[in-house]
Amino acid sequence: MNILKYVQSHLNIKLFLSFVILIAVFTIVLVAAVEFIMPSAFEGHLEFMNSLVAGESDVISEHNRNLFESFRSAFYESLQFALPISLLSAIVISVFFSREFVKPIKALSITSRKISEGKYDQRVLLSKNLSIDEMDELKQLAINFNQMASKLEKTEDLRRQLIGDVSHELRTPISLIKASMEGLIDGIVPMTEKTFYQVQIEADRLTKLVNDLQELSIIESGAYQINKESFDINTVIESVILNLSPQYAQKNIQIRTNFQETPLIAFFDKDRMKQILTNILANAYQYSEKGGKVEISCAAKSNVLEVVIRDTGRGISTEDLPHIFTRFFRADKSRSRNSGGSGIGLTITKQLVEAHGGKIWVESKGENKGTTISFTIPRN
Repeated sequence: MNILKYVQSHLNIKLFLSFVILIAVFTIVLVAAVEFIMPSAFEGHLEFMNSLVAGESDVISEHNRNLFESFRSAFYESLQFALPISLLSAIVISVFFSREFVKPIKALSITSRKISEGKYDQRVLLSKNLSIDEMDELKQLAINFNQMASKLEKTEDLRRQLIGDVSHELRTPISLIKASMEGLIDGIVPMTEKTFYQVQIEADRLTKLVNDLQELSIIESGAYQINKESFDINTVIESVILNLSPQYAQKNIQIRTNFQETPLIAFFDKDRMKQILTNILANAYQYSEKGGKVEISCAAKSNVLEVVIRDTGRGISTEDLPHIFTRFFRADKSRSRNSGGSGIGLTITKQLVEAHGGKIWVESKGENKGTTISFTIPRN
């Protein structure tokens, strides 16, 4: 029973035994053919030869029997010589090929076990000298496995980063609220309207962060619907500007539009489009100094609408540009944290634009040279 379990748990042994069984079956078939088929076939050939030779039938029959026995003895002697050599060769070849066949599978098994233990940096080693066309199915499977492992490692890194970022974002407002409340209890901080207002601001920051995280989770999981209807995007933009005008007025930031006179009709989710525009304009406000300018233009290009939002704010460095739509990323961490940004708005914006079948990108010539965020949506 132990031997049976050992064989069942080792693929190379199974392959080796399959070769041995194949040789045994071949040998049995060969011997059976010699014993049951060859005599009649041999006799038929001799009868044909005897018909061509004159002589006594008894003598010829005896001669034929002796000839057949001699032939069979010679055949078995040859088989006794060839069979051990064939068996030995088959064993050597089967051992070699079974090991070569099992080796990549064993490497996959070991690596997958390590990954299941949380070691996401593990990879299956492959020859660097082979192109994809020169690799068999097992090596291609190993490549696909490594790609899967890389994605798992990246996902795990993002998860850890997300936990760290959320903890960091929550820590600041919670610490300020706690410090204010302790100061109020101890009588160090006066019970003034300003104190309570500061606590309310930090509580609002917590609420906004939680809401943004929930919104991002819903959007990234695809657990929402885009309800597209026909709208004039110029009207939607003007509605968003009207809502943000009081906020922009506090910093004396000019916000203007550059529209065509004719309506620009497209199919999109009106509420989601307002959310997209609000997030981008909030980002422009956040990174613009007092007296800055923000311009919104919209134009029809082929089968898409392109919306461009330019600001004269702090701009973005070349190193930071690729990370603008990454969650919790801040080009100016201390500034954006003080102004209440969660670092999730543009991540949500990118997801919503792509959900409409569009594209979004950002451009900047560098720090203090302004930023341009553009996106497109299909018209139909």
